[in-house]
Amino acid sequence: MQGNIKIKFLGPDEYYLIDHFFDEEKVPRLDPNFSKVVAAIDTAKGRVVGIMCLQLVAHAEPIIIDAEYRQQGVWWDMAQMMNGYVSSMGLPGLYTQPTHDAARHMCEKIGFVEVEHPLYVKIYDNRFDGLVPEGG
Repeated sequence: MQGNIKIKFLGPDEYYLIDHFFDEEKVPRLDPNFSKVVAAIDTAKGRVVGIMCLQLVAHAEPIIIDAEYRQQGVWWDMAQMMNGYVSSMGLPGLYTQPTHDAARHMCEKIGFVEVEHPLYVKIYDNRFDGLVPEGG
């Protein structure tokens, strides 16, 4: 690392320093209530030259309905309650990873949008060893 690069967490009052990254990428700016940013700052130039963002977004999974109660709309009421909760918490989003066609259909019906994006996972607690295959 270069001697004039300082790495630090940005405070909520410093998020304006990274606006240019979001303008360049044409993506919404971060809400400091639901994100944490580590910034690389070139102290010689007085500007942020890199960021790593942690988005605090809810993950809804699993979605499971007993076979006897499928096709009866149980999932819809559950989804509405979960959506209300996420909204009341002020979280910026919710994601899930449906594992079969019925779950994908439910997700699409309630407004989830499928994105083509690789998912990388880092497990911090060894109780979850084996959940993520070695090498992806």
